[in-house]
Amino acid sequence: MKQHLIYVLMAAVMFMQDVRYAEIKGSVSDMEGKPIAQAQVVIKNTENGKTYKFVTDANGQFKAVGIMYGLYDVEITRADGRHIYSGRKWFYPKDREALNVVDVDLSLLPPKASLVPFKGPNAKNWSDPKNAKAALTPEQMAELRADNAKLAAFNRFAPDTQAHIRAQNWPKALEDLQQLVKIAPYQWELYLNLGMVQIHLEKHQDAVQSFERGVQLILDPATGPADRTKAKTEAAQMLMLQGNSYMSLNRVDLAAASFEKATESNPKLALAWLHLCTARFNNGTNDEAINACKQAVALAPVPEFYQTMASVYNNLGKYDESIKTYERGIEAAKSSIAIHNAAVRENPQAHFVIPRIAQMLVAEGNVYFQQRDYAHAAEMFRKAAPIHSFPSIAWFNLCATLYDMDDMQGALEACNNAITVDPKMADPYFVKASAMVGVSAKHGRHKAPEGMVDTLKKYLELAPEGLYVNEARAMIQEADRAN
Repeated sequence: MKQHLIYVLMAAVMFMQDVRYAEIKGSVSDMEGKPIAQAQVVIKNTENGKTYKFVTDANGQFKAVGIMYGLYDVEITRADGRHIYSGRKWFYPKDREALNVVDVDLSLLPPKASLVPFKGPNAKNWSDPKNAKAALTPEQMAELRADNAKLAAFNRFAPDTQAHIRAQNWPKALEDLQQLVKIAPYQWELYLNLGMVQIHLEKHQDAVQSFERGVQLILDPATGPADRTKAKTEAAQMLMLQGNSYMSLNRVDLAAASFEKATESNPKLALAWLHLCTARFNNGTNDEAINACKQAVALAPVPEFYQTMASVYNNLGKYDESIKTYERGIEAAKSSIAIHNAAVRENPQAHFVIPRIAQMLVAEGNVYFQQRDYAHAAEMFRKAAPIHSFPSIAWFNLCATLYDMDDMQGALEACNNAITVDPKMADPYFVKASAMVGVSAKHGRHKAPEGMVDTLKKYLELAPEGLYVNEARAMIQEADRAN
């Protein structure tokens, strides 16, 4: 009798031990409803800290026995540590074991991101309590899965797209962006990037259309930035890019219209005013061009803006205004790098600004030359030559100017300098030969000077169809007859 009682008590103890433990199972799926293999599942008892760890199989499933029932914190991460799910879950004894299921299906979780870029202004807000998972119909669940699949596809494409843009792999970036636009047709940033890639591929008409759609989305309060000031600023940038594409298509009228819209969207965008200036000039609306240039310079009195405005003045035959504007541009450039400082070349900005000063000096010299003010022209070219990125240009201009001033020796020296720094520049050889004749004539020598014929032959070698070919050949023939 006692032995039987012991058996009963032992069985009772074993039963009591069994009911304290539970069997649990679960599955993990991604936003597209696909199983996530090798996911790390960690559950921690909130009362005693007991922790269990599991890994999902190829089907995204896991199963465990001998889990003490109670309330647990549940953390699920991918194999690389990326977070999937956090939450709390009760695990029950055997009599309620059917409740011990942890099914994490990301395709049925309400997305936190707005779906407006994917579905437009009328996109459903799944975070709204009335759209809670428990209340979803099968049709709504299918819709939610489809929306999450769009988000997942976008997130899958986006990193590769960014990598292709950074690598300047424009054909591949174009393919990726076209896919992204199909997924998120209401995301204005995509059209900005798409248009810029199309510009790199010289698909300017496509770029125009991309920018047009992007501007529409930006300016629509339902799809553009909530900050409407930012929206107008971004729209202005895109309109300016659209104008540049029109310029590449030689549609100057449409380019001017885009630049004008850009200035209306953001009146403080100086570069848009500058582009509007050049477009209006090319379109023949000269007064409007000058007004736009003045507006650009007023907003940003930087050397390159003065340079553009001076060029417009020059092309319009307003030489005095052109010279004054070049001078203001040169002074602005000098101020930006403290040009009078002896250590100017130690200033990093000088490497960018000094060549621009040289360009403006040459351009100003050309304006003086057009007015036959050779003395001032020569002064500008002399200043430009030592600092110009391509000094042969300044030296040759000085050579031609001095020749027209009848300073043959000076012209000869300037042409030699041009040839020294750029032996493949043809025109200095012709002017040099002409100056050699002039120097010889001033000394009463009427024979062809030594080296003149070789200099002319070098010119003909470098420029067989050059502007002075006939004169060069005639000079060689004359030299042959004289000798």
